[in-house]
Amino acid sequence: MNQKYLKNEDILLENSILKIELTTIDFLFDEIATRFIFELVKYGNELDVFKINCTKGFSELDGNFITAFNLNTETEIILQRVIEINGEISSELINLNKKSGQIKIIQNVGVYDLINYDMESNELTGVSLSGTFTFQLQEE
Repeated sequence: MNQKYLKNEDILLENSILKIELTTIDFLFDEIATRFIFELVKYGNELDVFKINCTKGFSELDGNFITAFNLNTETEIILQRVIEINGEISSELINLNKKSGQIKIIQNVGVYDLINYDMESNELTGVSLSGTFTFQLQEE
């Protein structure tokens, strides 16, 4: 499993079936992403959130927002997707299938910026304004 942090204008995935690009969010129009950022950062800090743009093929992720967190395997990419549930901002860990473009929800993460995954302990570490939090990844 390869963990890296995404950057603006990166190509998340490109193969013979799919091309998925990252674009900068628009603070005026991308309200869900903007609200997520403002719940996690203090003035002067940065948090990367990107909008997904599927330019070849189809992915259920098209138009969604993700953070820079990214675990890449041979067949899938594990991402943190920013969501809104009943008017509240949250996020969830998802699995993107590299061949089909379909996503599977792994678990709700809440309002944390994921910064690390420990394969040995199966733990995720996230940060918020109240500090650092480590939690166990749920087994399927």
